[in-house]
Amino acid sequence: MKRFLPLLVALLITLAPVSLVLELRSATGNDAWIDTAGPAWRDLQAVEQRFGRDDGLLIGVFADDVLAPPVLAWQALFEESLAACPGIIRRTSLLTAQDIVVDDLGPAPVALVPRAPESVTPALRARILHHPLYAGLLVAADGRAGGILIDVAPELGEDALAALATRVRTLLHDQPPPVGVQAVLGGLPVQKQAINDAVLSDQRLTVPLSVAIHTLLLLILLRRPLLMGVPLLALAASLGWTYALIALSGQPLDAILGLLPPLVMGVAVAVALHLVYGYAAHMTLGSTAPLRATLRALCVPLLIATVITTVSVGGLWWGPVEAVRRFAPFAAAGVVFAALAPFLWLWALRPFITPATCRHLHEGPTGAPVGRWLGRIAATCLRRRTAVLITYAGLTLLACWLVTRIRSDAEFLAALPDHDPVRTAHERIDADLTGILPLDLLIDLDHPVTAADLPALRQATALARQDPTIAYAASLSGVADLLAERLDAAQQPVSDDLVADLRLGARPAWQRFVGVGLDGGKDHLVRLMARQHDISVVTNSAAADRLAQAVAQLLPGSRVIAASPSHVLAETTAALIPSVGWTLALALPLIALLVLVVVRSWRLALTALVLAALPLLFTYASLPLLGWSLDIGVAMIACIALGIIMDDAIHLTFAVARHDEPGSASGAATIAIGPVLLGATLAMSASFLACLFGQFAYTRHFGALLATVFIIALVVNLTLTPALLAGFRRRR
Repeated sequence: MKRFLPLLVALLITLAPVSLVLELRSATGNDAWIDTAGPAWRDLQAVEQRFGRDDGLLIGVFADDVLAPPVLAWQALFEESLAACPGIIRRTSLLTAQDIVVDDLGPAPVALVPRAPESVTPALRARILHHPLYAGLLVAADGRAGGILIDVAPELGEDALAALATRVRTLLHDQPPPVGVQAVLGGLPVQKQAINDAVLSDQRLTVPLSVAIHTLLLLILLRRPLLMGVPLLALAASLGWTYALIALSGQPLDAILGLLPPLVMGVAVAVALHLVYGYAAHMTLGSTAPLRATLRALCVPLLIATVITTVSVGGLWWGPVEAVRRFAPFAAAGVVFAALAPFLWLWALRPFITPATCRHLHEGPTGAPVGRWLGRIAATCLRRRTAVLITYAGLTLLACWLVTRIRSDAEFLAALPDHDPVRTAHERIDADLTGILPLDLLIDLDHPVTAADLPALRQATALARQDPTIAYAASLSGVADLLAERLDAAQQPVSDDLVADLRLGARPAWQRFVGVGLDGGKDHLVRLMARQHDISVVTNSAAADRLAQAVAQLLPGSRVIAASPSHVLAETTAALIPSVGWTLALALPLIALLVLVVVRSWRLALTALVLAALPLLFTYASLPLLGWSLDIGVAMIACIALGIIMDDAIHLTFAVARHDEPGSASGAATIAIGPVLLGATLAMSASFLACLFGQFAYTRHFGALLATVFIIALVVNLTLTPALLAGFRRRR
């Protein structure tokens, strides 16, 4: 009965967090992915404070003729239902759009489309389809697509926006358009939720798949259910406690935190394999206290590897992105749980592990024979030391050159699955109606706007429309041209103060392009509104910068800022890369220092540093070859992988330090720990290879690159270590 007590304790500890895990909730957006301390975010807030939020919902309506009376009648009824939804402060559509009419009293706003007309006359159709303010935004030039822009209250958070999008989607389901008409829901809040849903859906697939892959791998390596129980139960315990910690903190599970499971599972299985192989070796050698001997041999290297991994992932805390900062403490805690759980389960299952089981592992095909085979590889590299060093020198130079060719970018819409309804809706809206991404140029004229500014604004608007990334652009000059056209049609002269006529006679348009103030007090700020095609973050951001510079040249003395979500994301990625660099700059010397303190050898410390850095360099060098860009997830790979790579490097350097044979220490070390190095590498790669089956493209990229870096690390350890440590003999 006494030997069952450790097992009972371990089971209680493993099952304790289950109730907390069940309370874990999913995030409804990804605003935490952006840097809210940078100038791009402040520019976006400046536009929002003056003109309102620009990240609302967008409904695309597609029909043979969106101006047909049945379509307009349905739209009128549907918009009445929309008006009852809390959180919606304004709707902009053909039925709410304002035109300008001129009568004896002067210009005045008037509805563009009469409410639910029985028919649309050719003259009215031509006016709508070629309207300078609404064509390409609320209606397509061919009349086969229309839009409803939904502006939301500024106080709505991500959860409220997600609830509002769900309610609008329900309304579309309950009040479907006429037969032959399609209405789809889009907008940035919907796209953010779709990204989160895709990542969490991937997690529901990849976590069980990763467990299944680990089970198959452990069956091949350990071949005994009892030995397999140590890593598998350690995996479950560490993953459960990591999820429980997230639930206790009150944080929802978002797309970034969804990257935790493969990290935690891989570390747990790798540490467990080190312990199981070490315990089996001491048991086979007839140690009277095999558990104590195993701990004495492995505690220091495992402790150093755990500290370095924790520091590496914890270093993400100093990054500019809130979601990455949230990830850092949970990742550090998950690594600690993953390092401790194997000790717990080896202690719990130790009474049931027999010497025969250990001998079967140690002397079986995945034990000593693997070590001897890897030892022969190390011996070959030792004999050909010069060729190996020259090869690695050449590869390092090539990798350094390739790293300079890495580009930072992201294409979130294209990363969604092909069949995703949000991606389908956005692609159709983008192709047939208007751009998905809002872009605002806020122009500070440094003086109240006058008629003399209108020609430059007209040129700026034309310049924006010529840009291939721009689907729609409008400014105050378009309203002025419309008013002049209406005055000419009414055979009335254009006023000497056209801007004053706009302010009073076209109030809705004035508020749209100049702001809410009608007294001229803040009329030095004008807005050029545009919508961009969703191409890529860098492409859209660069186009916004070019346009802002061109507008500033057209209006000398003015200050122009470009505010767009693409700007914020581009700035976030650009700020994240230096923060990762600082983390590596701190972690790599720490690695060398820790190894130096423990093994008391500069040569081993520097070797460990090289073994950690090269796999990361080679992996990032593959990005230009694959045509992949550097995004938030890819930038995080370095911090996540560094400590894990060091696990093998530290164990290898420790093994070298324990073997004193001149000229063959590295080969003897490889024979001694080769099987567990191979098993741990396969375990880590298996954790992240499961991500290849995800639907979100960046999940696949993240998994493929991390699996690659671990394989490269194993190759570097086996081939470069003997060449670097040739002739090493530790001084006693």
